[in-house]
Amino acid sequence: MPAFNELVRVSALSLCVIATPVVAQVTITGNEPVNGGTYTLPALISAHATSPQGISGWRVYFGNTSYYSSSTGLGGNLDVTIASVPTGTYKVTVTAWDNGGNNSSYVVQTVNVVASPMPTPPQGTKEYANIQNDSAGSWQPCTSNMIQSNGKPCAGGTSGGTSDLRTGQSPSLSGGSLAEYSDSSGIYYNTMYYNHLGCPGIGCDAVKNMLLDEWMYPKPSPSNGFQQLEFDPDLYDTNGYEYFGSVACDMSGGSSGTWKVWDMGGGQGWISTSRSCTMQPNQWHHLQLYVTYNVTGIGCPNSVPCYTYKTMTWDGATVFQNLGWSYNAKKIASSGNGTLNVEQQIDNYPAQGVNNTVYYDNYNLWVW
Repeated sequence: MPAFNELVRVSALSLCVIATPVVAQVTITGNEPVNGGTYTLPALISAHATSPQGISGWRVYFGNTSYYSSSTGLGGNLDVTIASVPTGTYKVTVTAWDNGGNNSSYVVQTVNVVASPMPTPPQGTKEYANIQNDSAGSWQPCTSNMIQSNGKPCAGGTSGGTSDLRTGQSPSLSGGSLAEYSDSSGIYYNTMYYNHLGCPGIGCDAVKNMLLDEWMYPKPSPSNGFQQLEFDPDLYDTNGYEYFGSVACDMSGGSSGTWKVWDMGGGQGWISTSRSCTMQPNQWHHLQLYVTYNVTGIGCPNSVPCYTYKTMTWDGATVFQNLGWSYNAKKIASSGNGTLNVEQQIDNYPAQGVNNTVYYDNYNLWVW
């Protein structure tokens, strides 16, 4: 029989609870850059981080040099562009810290940074930033069974499918993307959504330049579900002219595998540039497009107001530079209020059971 003092010691030990310290852990996932990716300046950095103690800061290294730091957690979402990185090939390290001093990094290799052929918007340029966050009410559908002022279907094709557009979706680079959905009920169907942005302070008739910069994530079902995807920076002037600076990636049409531009006033429709278009599904792609506008008609074909395709990049590679193809605008009314317009269109492959979605993010437009 144990002595009384041993019983006390045993009882005390049985009541003793050894606490295991809780170690906060930072979990980080990266979206951009990716291994072996090419990025035109400014280079996009996108990552998400979480921790039980909350994220408190970020730092971004190209090689061994820090080009970005933040002393705030940014809500766990890092979404920045960095213009100060010299061109070259780098290992990129994105590190997030939490409030307990813990950190974790997202590391990618062989990231190519190249100089952008795009013009730098002058100081004071009007920027329409993060258009993907505009409320759903700002976006209007222009589907194939809706008729335009010229009497033609809005998006071509035939009616019979369904469409939808939603903000704050995932996958995302910024924390919430714009998702456009389209399906075909056994027949060919197109879906287009547009957003009238109004006129900048200089007025629509003074607009001469537009620079569109956006990211997209195509998710087709089946894998060949897209026939074509289209993207637009557009202008309506107060004299009743429409200027559609549209480009399209043709995936299964008459100019399959090439980028096309739009002939607005000449009646020829889509014109192939013969430049190759490759759009892999289920990953992010980057489009930059620079188009100029001439509302006076001076120097334009037939002396009619026109727009000119200048420069375009896709995933960091130059599709065309200083192309100089000009097309006349189209007169649709005797006068108008004028507005800027952005839009994107999904053309479904004409087959049964096609269900396609495209996610748009970091959707920006500069106008001067």
